[in-house]
Order: sequence, then C-alpha cells, then structure tokens
Amino acid sequence: MINTQRIKFLNTYIDNLTAAEAKECVNQFIQARGTHYIVTPNSDIVVKMQDDKELKDICENADLILADGQIIVKLSRRHGIPIKERVCMTDFVWDVFDLAIKKDYKVFLFGGRKDVLEKATDNIRKKLPKLTIVDSYSPPFGFENNEKQLETTNERIKNSGADILIVFLGCPKQEKFIAKNKDKYQVPMSITMGGCVDFIAGEVKRAPRWMQDIGYFQSVYEDNSPIPVFDAYRYGKSNFYVREYIRLNKYVTLSWFGSFNLSNDSPNHRQLQENTFYISFGPEDVKFSIGYDAERDTTRFLVEVMMDAKGTKVDYDRLEIKQDKKAKKKEEIKEEEDTDFQQANKAPVLQHAQVENIKTTEDVL
Repeated sequence: MINTQRIKFLNTYIDNLTAAEAKECVNQFIQARGTHYIVTPNSDIVVKMQDDKELKDICENADLILADGQIIVKLSRRHGIPIKERVCMTDFVWDVFDLAIKKDYKVFLFGGRKDVLEKATDNIRKKLPKLTIVDSYSPPFGFENNEKQLETTNERIKNSGADILIVFLGCPKQEKFIAKNKDKYQVPMSITMGGCVDFIAGEVKRAPRWMQDIGYFQSVYEDNSPIPVFDAYRYGKSNFYVREYIRLNKYVTLSWFGSFNLSNDSPNHRQLQENTFYISFGPEDVKFSIGYDAERDTTRFLVEVMMDAKGTKVDYDRLEIKQDKKAKKKEEIKEEEDTDFQQANKAPVLQHAQVENIKTTEDVL
C-alpha cells in the first residue's frame, strides 16, 4: 500500500507530501495500474466542500489529496499540524510532464476553452518536445449532462491509450467528472488541474513569488491585477467588520476590532472570527499599535499611516486645521482668479435691442 501521509485538516484531509514525494506517488499509482485520481484542493475548494457533500466525499476518497494553496499551509501551522509545503499545480503539472518523459508515459490534455487548450498544447510541445501528448480535447459545454457526448468523450479518452489524464474543467466539475467516469475511460492516473491551462497558454500571468508566498493570487480580470483573498478563505465569504476608538489623549488611543462571519462558511465554524483589543501610540496620522486577538489567541502589531491632502494638517493643541504655505498660496491664486472673473462680468452687457424701418429690395432678372 502506498503511504500518502494523510492527515486530518479542518473539514477534510490532506496528504502531507512535498512536490517531489507527490511525484513519486504518482509514479507508484501508475505502476500499480487500476484507475486512480488526484484532487488538488485550495482554500476555495475547502470552503466549497462545506456546502457540497458530493464534492467532499469525492475529495476524501481520492488516491492523493494535495494542498494547492498557500493559505492552507499557513492555516495548518496555526492549527498545530504543519503541512510540509504547498504543492502548486501550476508548478506540479511540469513535474508530472517530467515524470512522463522519464517513464515514457502518454499524456491526454482534457478541458478548458478550445483556443486556450490549443495554445497550451503548442506551448508544452515546444518546451518539451520529448513528451508524448496523445490527444488534447475541449468538450462541448454541458457534455457531462448529454449521454451521447459523454459516451463519445469517454471512448475518445479510452482509445487514446493515455497513462495520465490532465483535467482542466474547474471545480467541482472536474472532480465529479473523474469520480463518475474514471472506470469508463480507464486511464491509470487522472489529475485535476483546474485553471492551470490558462497559465500554460500564457493567457494569465502568475503573481510574483512573494505574493504567492504570503497568500495572494493572480486574478483572471482583464488587467491581471493581483488581489488579496486571505480574508475570504480564512474567515468565510461574507464578513462584517467593526472598529471602535477611544482617544485618551493626543498620543494614546484604545480601540477594538471585531470580524463576524455572516455566511456561516468559515473554516472554524464560528461566527465571531476576530475579537482584538488594541492600544495605539502616536498622533492621528502615524500610529504604532499592539493588539491581542482573544478569539484566536494571537498578538498583532500594526503601523497605521494616514496621508493628508493638499498639505492639510491638524493642530492637536488648538484642534484647528491648518494648511502649509504651498497649499495656502494655491488657494490665494484661485481667489484672485475668481475675483478677476467677477469684475469682468460687471462690464455693461447688451440686454435689449430694437430694430425699426427695415427695408428689403429684390433683384429681378
């Protein structure tokens, strides 16, 4: 029996493996023949499991469950069951291709938009000319609900003679397709790779490594802007935040911060997610804060900086708002321009005219 070092994590299980160990397990499963499959839950999939029992059962019965999410790794450390490392699918897919080249395994690429899949296939073949890609296929939308199309798809995969099926259908569609059809298309190893096809095709750029390490990801919006997702995965989808301040004097402030999960989908199944008390030192525009989160038993350190506009600053002794010389000069120039405009408008204006004795002539040819 293959040891996958499976551990209990939040509401599911994770195989506590490094990428190198996972790669070796893939080889062992292929050598054992039969039909096996790998799921790659990130934080989003872990949250989806709470509302989708079928998805949860499929993931927990997988031959390999790999943590594809830095937030999962961070949470595991916080819960005292540290996962060795994130097995990022965008990287791991190339490890699988490397294994296929060394062991002469045949690969089938399945799913994703047709033009994107074609571009991804071309990029893989250019980068790895020794890799045997027996087929790549983008099924029609809704094929899994059409008995004839589903049968045709399973036959195509089965007849390809592939050893590894890489599935780019997205969660939960890819997990459910594999679980229901793996014994029909009979490929030794099926792996869920979700949106990897977009990265391989070059349609979406990956976030910088430092953003990946702290739990950021690259969005699929047109501007490809990186956006933070830590709160959504750590606390749940819908959250309500409250913060109250008590100013003791101009340099010392007490505050309280609370976070409440409204959608009942937080990983720890609690409504109150954060209950932190802060003491802050410094004026309003620069504060150094230390806080204690009673809900999570953690200490927090913050530096808050408020940027002023047009040189405006606050006189804390007199509670007056002052402006610096540059801003004041701009205001004076504007006032002079307004005065000149008003004076110009005081000039006499023709308001009424009367025309009399208008004569017309006609030229007759």
